[in-house]
Amino acid sequence: MTDLFGFGAGARLAFHGPLSGERADRLAADLAAGRPADVVDYGCGWGELLLRVLEAAPEASGVGIDIDIHGPDLARGRENAEKRGLSGRVSFIEGPATDHASPADVVISCGAYQAFGTVFEALRTLRVLVKPGGCCCSAPRSGTGRRRMSSWRACGRA
Repeated sequence: MTDLFGFGAGARLAFHGPLSGERADRLAADLAAGRPADVVDYGCGWGELLLRVLEAAPEASGVGIDIDIHGPDLARGRENAEKRGLSGRVSFIEGPATDHASPADVVISCGAYQAFGTVFEALRTLRVLVKPGGCCCSAPRSGTGRRRMSSWRACGRA
């Protein structure tokens, strides 16, 4: 049998873009500091950042949404959630972000602005999806396709 997670685009990466594990942990801790009840990650890939936020926020539940065009990303996310004891608190949905948009205490969209249109349209949409007192984490990609880490933003914090 072929191990689909052993090869292919991103199969050996923790994240789809340039984000270290240390920075991701700091970001997850910051997003969890407000004690969110719910977390949504639009364009989650295999949901590594979502899972780290849920580990840092033990009372939160989460949803990862992606169109999963790159292969078994959502299956990888489900498998990782199971291995970490998070499968009862997270679900992964295959489909367009616009079809599954719902408010949450923490809204994440890293490198997936196109799910909502332009960068401006994505940020406007994401802001509306943040519940009062919640926060949004977005890292749009530049025109060259590289993620601009300076674009991380927190918005909607009380």
